[in-house]
Amino acid sequence: MYYNDVCYDSPEKIVNAFAMYFGSVYLSDDGYNDSANKDNEFNNLPCINIGSVLESQVIQAISKLPNKFTAGPDLVPSFLIKDCRGVLVQPLLLLFNLSL
Repeated sequence: MYYNDVCYDSPEKIVNAFAMYFGSVYLSDDGYNDSANKDNEFNNLPCINIGSVLESQVIQAISKLPNKFTAGPDLVPSFLIKDCRGVLVQPLLLLFNLSL
């Protein structure tokens, strides 16, 4: 990659070249000063609110799994999840909601 007539040939150098470019062309219209606001840099960002997953959604998703005996990337066959859904619904629900 070339920037300012300099060839950048490693991933690290390319990333730093992008950072130099965007740092030189970005103008903040809110008066943000990086060094002055280090402690509060996330305070003014908008909050994204993602709703909770419902138990009925987990049950519906499990019911859509194919009845296969072969395992996927997680090495758990889908028939096992379907057969054990009564025991797995609550732990999966908790895991999904904590992930969000």
